[in-house]
Amino acid sequence: MLKAMILELIFYIIGYIIFIACNLLLYKMIKNKRVARLLIIVSLILYAAIRYNVGSDYDTYYKQYNNIENYFSSVEEVVTSDIQFAFTLLMFLTKKYIINEFAIFTVVAIMIYPTTVNAIKKYTTNFLESLFLYFSLGFHLVSLNILKQVISMTILLEGFKNIVEKKYFKIIIMTTIMMIFHISAIIPILIFMIAHFIKPTNRKLFISVIVSMLLLVTYKSLLSISIFSRYAIYLTEINKDYFIVIIGAIGYFIFNTILLYMLLRKKEKLIKNNPQNKIILSALILSIPIKVLGIDNFPIYRMSLYIDQFLIFVIPDLLKIQIEEKGIERYKKNYLVYFLIMIMWLIFSIVFLAHNNFYTYTTIFNIE
Repeated sequence: MLKAMILELIFYIIGYIIFIACNLLLYKMIKNKRVARLLIIVSLILYAAIRYNVGSDYDTYYKQYNNIENYFSSVEEVVTSDIQFAFTLLMFLTKKYIINEFAIFTVVAIMIYPTTVNAIKKYTTNFLESLFLYFSLGFHLVSLNILKQVISMTILLEGFKNIVEKKYFKIIIMTTIMMIFHISAIIPILIFMIAHFIKPTNRKLFISVIVSMLLLVTYKSLLSISIFSRYAIYLTEINKDYFIVIIGAIGYFIFNTILLYMLLRKKEKLIKNNPQNKIILSALILSIPIKVLGIDNFPIYRMSLYIDQFLIFVIPDLLKIQIEEKGIERYKKNYLVYFLIMIMWLIFSIVFLAHNNFYTYTTIFNIE
């Protein structure tokens, strides 16, 4: 039994890495980059649309979508049902006008992937590297699971320019739209607003880690009286029953903290070359407590994904600095090590991070 599961996992990892490699080669080999990006978008949409039971929350979304008309009979009922009505409304309208039991997954894919690819093009200095990081840091895997939050995260990714330029009216509109998909969106927005007034330093990184450890033993009493008390389920000791996700949470915290430390070592050049990096680095420091709390209750870690997704823009800038400082030949040797580490992290995340507890890729064409 165990041997069969391990083989299944190995085949899944190999298949997924091949999928990643095909997308990267697609962009590298096609001269017309607009066409290349379009083909990548189509690839991502198809991969998500035809999947079956891929992602820990897939079954929940499938049942909610196919039973939505048993609970609501009109748009008005949906809109007045809850502050997070947007995804329910999306399911209701999709079910009403598209007669297909899997249509919601296609609709969500069409919403998030063109927007994500466009945001990468807009904010990165190296599209190919950012695309690699989108896969290797696990954000594509996340997009196959926590759909409501991923839509909210995608809106933040696309509208990041509003935060950088302090366009407060647009930020309010963006935040409102994000919150009606997932109320947790208020947390990253607040973090980014505070990040404008924080200078990113290693000292602040150290302070954030210490404060996070203290918060770890007190957060339950604090969270229970907050506006997020609706998420009381997050207060349960969920990780005590699934030790594997404790390993995942600890690994996620350590890996991301090391990444942030390495980025902060070059913060002056990173900010000089790209001013948006100042806000991102400060926000990453401020989001450390969320990762630490995730060690005790893993679902909490998901809120840090809003901030962490911006690593796909900062890391390519760091690599560019490495080329300038070390020369192209030494950089190529170092890049190979970096590439292997990122692949190893991807494999770790597939095995240990809770949203990735699937080890096969089954399509809707394979089901009976």
